[in-house]
Amino acid sequence: MPRMDPERVLSKETRTLVVTPLLVASLDDIETQLRRLERNFQGNVSPELFFALLTDFPDASQKELPEEAAMLLRLEDGIRLLNARHCPQEAPRFFLLHRERRWNPVARCWMGWERKRGKLEELNRLVLGADDTSYVGPVPGVIRTVRYVITLDADTHLLPGSAARLVSVLHHPLNQARFDGDSQRVVSGYSMLQPGLRGELTRPAWIAMRGVKTSLFRRKTRERTSLSQRAFGIDEFVGKGIYDVAAFARSLEGRIPENAVLSHDKLEGMFSRVAHVPEIQMFEGRVTDIAGTARIWHRWTRGDWQLLPWLLPWVPTRGGRWVVNPLSVIDRWRIFTDMRRSLSAPWALLVVTYGWLWTPGSTDAWAWTLGVAGWFCRRPVLGSLMFVAWTVWRLPPPRHVPRFLLSTAYGTLLDALMELAVLLPLAGVMMDAIARALYRMGVDRARILDWTTHSQANRKLRAISSMMLPEFWRAALLALVIAGALAVMNPGSLPWASPMLVAWVPLLVFARKERAAPPLEEGQGAPAELARRCWTLYARALREGMDFAFLHDASSGLLHEGHDMGSGTPAPRLQAAFDDAGLLASFVAIAEGQLPLRHWQRLLESHLETRGAGTPDAHAAVEQLAPSVFLWFPPATLLGDAARPAVETASRPEAPLHLQALALRFKPGSPVDGLQALLEAEPLASPRSLGLTLLALTNLACDDILIQHFHRHWRIAWIDVLVYETKEAP
Repeated sequence: MPRMDPERVLSKETRTLVVTPLLVASLDDIETQLRRLERNFQGNVSPELFFALLTDFPDASQKELPEEAAMLLRLEDGIRLLNARHCPQEAPRFFLLHRERRWNPVARCWMGWERKRGKLEELNRLVLGADDTSYVGPVPGVIRTVRYVITLDADTHLLPGSAARLVSVLHHPLNQARFDGDSQRVVSGYSMLQPGLRGELTRPAWIAMRGVKTSLFRRKTRERTSLSQRAFGIDEFVGKGIYDVAAFARSLEGRIPENAVLSHDKLEGMFSRVAHVPEIQMFEGRVTDIAGTARIWHRWTRGDWQLLPWLLPWVPTRGGRWVVNPLSVIDRWRIFTDMRRSLSAPWALLVVTYGWLWTPGSTDAWAWTLGVAGWFCRRPVLGSLMFVAWTVWRLPPPRHVPRFLLSTAYGTLLDALMELAVLLPLAGVMMDAIARALYRMGVDRARILDWTTHSQANRKLRAISSMMLPEFWRAALLALVIAGALAVMNPGSLPWASPMLVAWVPLLVFARKERAAPPLEEGQGAPAELARRCWTLYARALREGMDFAFLHDASSGLLHEGHDMGSGTPAPRLQAAFDDAGLLASFVAIAEGQLPLRHWQRLLESHLETRGAGTPDAHAAVEQLAPSVFLWFPPATLLGDAARPAVETASRPEAPLHLQALALRFKPGSPVDGLQALLEAEPLASPRSLGLTLLALTNLACDDILIQHFHRHWRIAWIDVLVYETKEAP
C-alpha cells in the first residue's frame, strides 16, 4: 500500500493517541500495564504521540466498591510517575481515562457501558467534542486534537517505530476513507488498518511449552492471511490496529445495538472498511495453559454466534430499529465461515460416533476411525506438505534438507496428535458456547456480554479444588456417554473408539501439573534488595554520551570496528558478526534509537552467512553465548539459530565448565541434571569464568523456580557477580 515517510509523518495534523482498554481487577494488573505502557512508549517516542489507559472496573452489584479507591489511586500515581520520568519539562504524554459504572437493566448489574466497545466509542466522542460520556475527571486538552487512535490489547507489544509506520500508511491521501455522499458507507479508502500479529515468545512461554517448536496450544489470534486483501481490497479487524477517529465514528454511528454484540471488532471492521498491512507487525502475549485457551475459544465462539442476525436481510440497530442489511456478500460469508469453523469439532465427533455405532465389524470401525482422524488432522498435514515443498524449492544447500524434513515430520506428528487429543475437549467447549449464545440471544439476555479477563479466570482456577479442571468436565461427560452407548449398541467398536475417547487424559495431567506449581513466595525480598543495591552501584557510572551512530555503515547495515580519530575515517573492517561486546552494544544502540532495527537483522544474517565454516572453538563459543545471560535467545529466530553452533560446541565433553553452564539455558525443561553435573565439577580457573558460570546458573534457577514472579528482575538481580578482578588468574 502507498505510504508517507514514517520519519516525518507525525505532526500536529496527524496527532496520534495509543490506547489500551483495560478492565482493572487487581493491583497486579495495574503494575503489569504500567510497565507495558512504558515499554510501548520507549520504542515510539515523538512529541505528537501520546499514550493512555482506558480503564473501568468489573461488574458489581453497586456503583462503587471500597477497595477500588486504592486501585484508582495507584493508576493515577503510576501515570504521574511516567510523566515525571519521561517528559518532566514537557506537556504530559501519558493519560488515564477512567469510566464510572452505569446501571445496565438487561444485565441487571453495574458495569462499564458496552465494555471495550463502549470505551472506544466514548473516547471517539470525547475527541470529537462530547462531554456527556461516562469518563470521569477532567479531559486533557490534547485529547480533543487527536486525529488517529492506535488501539491495543492488554498483552500487545507495540514494536519500535511501528506507530509512525501505521500513521504513514493511513494518512496517505490514496488510503483515506471516502464516503458515499452524506451516507455512512465507506466506498473507497480505509478507516482502519489491521497490522500483522505474531505471538510473543518469552522465556516463560518456552518453558511452559517444554521447548517444543510446535506449540501445544492454539494461538490466541486465529491464523490469517492477506488473501482477502489481495482479492477484494479489504480484510478483517481483530481488535488491534489504527483508525481515523472521524471516519470510524461516522461509519459506525448507530450501527450496533446495545447489549447485543460481544465480538464487536469484526462488525466494526466490516462497517468502517479495514485494510491489512502485514509488513507492520505487533507482538501479542501467548496463552500457555490449556484452560486459558479453552476460555478464549469459548468467548470467541459465543461472539461469533451473536452475529447470527447479521446474516439476515434485515438487521437490528441502536434504538430497536431494523434496517436493510448493509453488509456485503463477502462480509456475510466471513460471519458464516466463523460459525461453520466452530462446528468443525462437534461435527467430527458426531460423524465418528455415528460410524462407531452403526459399523457392523471391527475392520469397518478401524477404517472409519482412521478416516475421520485423518480428515480432522488435515490442516497440520497439508500445511506441512505445502511448507516443505515451498522451502525445499527455495533451499540452495541440499545438505540441510534431510534434517529439515525430519524436524518438520516430528512437528507435524505432534500437531496431528494434539488435534486428536483436543477433539473431545474442543467439541465440548464449542457446543457449550453455541448453546449459551443461542439461549442468551433468544431467552435470557442478562449475560450476553459476559466477559472474564485472563487474570480473573486464573484467580478463579486457583481457588478451585476439584479433581478436574472445568474445561475437562465436558470431555469426560462426552466420553462416558459415547462409551456407554457403544457398550450397549455396538461393543465391537469399543476397542477402536477407546484411544480417541481417552486421548484428552494426558492434557488433563499436563494442565493439573501447571496448576500444581505455584510461584515461590518466600525468599524474594533478598534478591530484590540485591538487585536494587547492584543497580544503584552501576547507575552511578551510567553516561548518556556514547553514540554508536557514527560507526554505522549504511551500505552493509553493520558497525565499523573502530574509528581513526587522526584521519577522521572509520576502520575498514566491520564488527564481528556475533560476540558479546558487539551484540550487547548493538542491542543498547537500537534501544536508544541510535541505530535502525534493520541493523539487528543484518548482524545476525551476516553470522548465518558464515555458518558453513564449522562450529566455533571454546573461546569463540563463550563470546557468542555470553550475551545470553542478559538477553533471551528465542528459538526458531535468527538470534536462536545463530547461537546453535556455539551450543553444539558446548555440548562436547571437553568443553569448559562455564561454557556448559551457558549452553544449559538453551535446553528446554528442568536443568536439574545438568546443574548437578556442573556443581560436581572442578573449581574454575579464572574470576571471569566464575562470574559467567554464576550468572548462567542463577538464570537457570530463576527459570526453574522463580519464573512467574521473578522474571522481570533476573537480568539485574545477580549483576554484581560480574564485578571481578580485571587481572585473570593464571
